[in-house]
Amino acid sequence: MRYRVFGTLGVGHFVKMAVMALIAVVAQTGDSSGETYGYNSSLPQAQYYFNSPKVAVDSYGYVYVVNSRNQCVQKFTSNGTYQSTLGVNGVAGSDNSHFNLPFGVAVDSTGNIYVSDYNNQRIQKYNSNGTFLNTLGVTGITGNDNNHFSYPSFHPET
Repeated sequence: MRYRVFGTLGVGHFVKMAVMALIAVVAQTGDSSGETYGYNSSLPQAQYYFNSPKVAVDSYGYVYVVNSRNQCVQKFTSNGTYQSTLGVNGVAGSDNSHFNLPFGVAVDSTGNIYVSDYNNQRIQKYNSNGTFLNTLGVTGITGNDNNHFSYPSFHPET
């Protein structure tokens, strides 16, 4: 699987390998069903689990991983060091500090972070420091006009 990379990071193959290596370092399968779960403090090394990870990499090499069922997006350095979380881990909501099934993430060339908030029918935009900037769409309301989304998501390249 290839992931769409936003920003200028140099050689695409290196970026793809770095992202896959990061996922291998910080994410592990939670059980035999293939489901994975957020933070696990009982693990000595790899303390972050992800379910259905979707990934974006910014121009500085930071990796953003969507953790859908845990209602958050986690930021890591390219070597797997945890940096920060957007959303509240494990808590769904509809205000600007919560998601309700985040489903994708993208980062533009200036470092702005876009999170598709699937069940809230919106895209949330944050600056590179994680400060909320604005909402695209109308929270909680689907529609087929230019002001609404119907279950928005981003998908990695295949």
